[in-house]
Amino acid sequence: TSALLYHVLAGAGASPSALLGGELVREQTNGVIGTSRLLIAEADESDGSFVRLRPDIAVITSIDPDINVTADSYEECGYSRERALHKVTALFHRFADNVGRRLIACMDHPNVRRCLTDWKAPTTTYGLHSSADLRAVQVTHRDYRVSAEVFLRGERLGDLQVPLPGVHNLQ
Repeated sequence: TSALLYHVLAGAGASPSALLGGELVREQTNGVIGTSRLLIAEADESDGSFVRLRPDIAVITSIDPDINVTADSYEECGYSRERALHKVTALFHRFADNVGRRLIACMDHPNVRRCLTDWKAPTTTYGLHSSADLRAVQVTHRDYRVSAEVFLRGERLGDLQVPLPGVHNLQ
């Protein structure tokens, strides 16, 4: 999500700076110094440090425990998926409380959906879900692309083509 956002803003001429977890292919780095005041910072819940951030705008794509979801054998070691989800959700609530202007949240993720009413910041939802503010419909896959019609609160904005395969690239 962060890398895609960087490419969209850079392609639009916004010249953002970026601190990302993965390497940007064209730039061959995970850090870029742009000329604008925009900074895209990829942050996750793996060590909890993201709660120290104070973003103006934040995108929350999912809320899940950062551990192998198939590892039921961790139960023997005291790991509880429910307890981990509770702790991670609490971290996301703290993070959301730090957002200054707007949260952008994926309506398709059930744990994000459950948290929406608890967050104080104005929130815009997106995704394929029928009640998302920014919604992709009529999704098609062709030639390693995913395409959709995009609506904002019921008003058609136009067509979107993402040059990457998979519906997850719309979420």
